[in-house]
Amino acid sequence: MEMVDRSGAGPRELCQAGHLWNEENIYVPPGGSSPYCRICRKIRDLDQMYGLTLEAYEKLWDSQGGRCGICKCILEKPQIDHNHKTGKVRGLLCQKCNTGLGLFGDTVEGFTIALDYLSAGE
Repeated sequence: MEMVDRSGAGPRELCQAGHLWNEENIYVPPGGSSPYCRICRKIRDLDQMYGLTLEAYEKLWDSQGGRCGICKCILEKPQIDHNHKTGKVRGLLCQKCNTGLGLFGDTVEGFTIALDYLSAGE
């Protein structure tokens, strides 16, 4: 992949924030838009979408041992679970568990009904 230099000084090794500018960390959007640093994008998204700093995200990751907050599987592509009404982050989940919460309306009532249903069948 060709490194793009916006300053005219030749290929650079670091993004503007100091992250390594290499094939693993650079993303070039389709259509020829300007490439961006994946780490900078992640930091921006964490802040804008969830009000989290990278440090807070890493602390959450460490507190869960890199595992899903529900099923405890090893997280490969962690989903940030949050209360859709308050925006408060609850934890990190695997995609399956995060989808499951959503299918039950992210409510205790939805899960209570499902639990009652399962219990009645035993």
